[in-house]
Amino acid sequence: MSVTLDKFCQLLHLNAGTQAEDAFHLCVPKNDCVNFLSVLAPMVVTSNQQYISKASFLFSIFDLNSDGMVNRAEFFIAMRMLVVGTANFYMGAQALDPQSLEKLTNEVFDRIDDDCSGSIDLGEALAFAYRSKALLRLFLPFPPVDTRIFEYLVVFNGQSTFMQTAVDRATDHETKTVLKKTQHGAGCWYEV
Repeated sequence: MSVTLDKFCQLLHLNAGTQAEDAFHLCVPKNDCVNFLSVLAPMVVTSNQQYISKASFLFSIFDLNSDGMVNRAEFFIAMRMLVVGTANFYMGAQALDPQSLEKLTNEVFDRIDDDCSGSIDLGEALAFAYRSKALLRLFLPFPPVDTRIFEYLVVFNGQSTFMQTAVDRATDHETKTVLKKTQHGAGCWYEV
C-alpha cells in the first residue's frame, strides 16, 4: 500500500513538519510514495507487545486477503516488507538481494507449512514462532512491556480491499516469483 507524505502523517498521527518529512524519507520514497507495509512491519517488531503477540499480529497484517491463511505470495511480501523496512530504519541492517530473499523465503515457508498445504495457518505460524531462534533474535532487542498475550488472528475491517493494493503493486519480479509454483513431493509447493 503506497502512501504519500500526507497519508503517512495521517496514519502515524504525525504533525506535518521536518520530523515527519525526515521519517518519511527514511522509508526511501519512490514517486513521492512509500510502501506503508514496510513501515508497519518494523513497527510491530519494535512494539512493546509480547513476542508471540508480535508474531500473531504480523501474521494478521500479511493475511492480505483475510482468509485466515498466509500463502506463499503473501509470505514473500511479508518477508520483503520486514527486510526492507528494517534496513530503512536501522543502521547496519541490510536488505537482502532479491535472489537471497527468495531463497530464504522459500526455505522458511517450507519449514512453517507443516501440512504441506501451500498455505500457513495461524497455528503453524505460532508453532514456528515458539521454536524459531532466528525470530526470537529479531525481536530480542525490543523487550515487551505489555504483559498480555494475544494468540489469535486479527481481522482488519476492509482489509481485503485495503490490503489488496499491496498485492496489486508487487513488482514484476515478486509477481513472477510467487506465482511460479511446481508441485513437489507430498503435495508441498515450492518455487523454481
